[in-house]
Amino acid sequence: MEERFNKENFQYIWSLLLNDNGLEKEKIKFVKSRMISPYFELNQKNINDVITEKNKKGYTIETNPFFRFDNIYSLLLNPDAEAEDKNLKESLLNITLHLLGNFDLYAGQTKKDFYCKEIVRDMESGAVGEKVRNNLLFLNMKEKLIIAEVFLEYDEGRNQIKCLKKIVKKFFSESIVYDNKYSDKNIVIYLGHKKDIKTRKITGIINELFIPLGLKPKYFYEYHFGVLGIGETLVIGNMAVY
Repeated sequence: MEERFNKENFQYIWSLLLNDNGLEKEKIKFVKSRMISPYFELNQKNINDVITEKNKKGYTIETNPFFRFDNIYSLLLNPDAEAEDKNLKESLLNITLHLLGNFDLYAGQTKKDFYCKEIVRDMESGAVGEKVRNNLLFLNMKEKLIIAEVFLEYDEGRNQIKCLKKIVKKFFSESIVYDNKYSDKNIVIYLGHKKDIKTRKITGIINELFIPLGLKPKYFYEYHFGVLGIGETLVIGNMAVY
């Protein structure tokens, strides 16, 4: 489960309306909880159950509409009002909470956020190639947005080598991208990370989107290649050969 799916984030209705949480918005129905908690806007007992049951026909989400919108719902949901208005009130509650949740999303996002999400959708649809689309299947939304953010910078004119160094550092904190001063064909990249499936998928995306045309990447994963005069790179058993 990703970081955004934690108890703190799920205080608010907007968290269920995110496009990347696996739920279809039109299947969500907000209702007033019978046992209202004063501390959370969402009153589900186990919110993760909602996220994992993606094939369910519909989702009834118990809420505390008074948590942030008391000035709206204290009148609409007045218990002293006529009982025959119950169905209408329930419908209005659901519709207005959807609207308010979407307002939250729009208010909390910048133009850059929207661009990055559109880039992710394009990548997932294969617009930048099947290799990228297939490799993205192994990444979560946070990781996809990191790629989209750096790709946007490149698309807006930032130097490609700088974008390459940035995206590599985003995923591999111990990495070093060596400037291709001595070769016009290869670029050497030390990742400082073991060569597992996810690492190969990330480097596959980097190869397609960020390696300058005409250059071939040479990756060193867990071990750095030996450099004369630098003892840390010349430890037997912890040294790669270049």
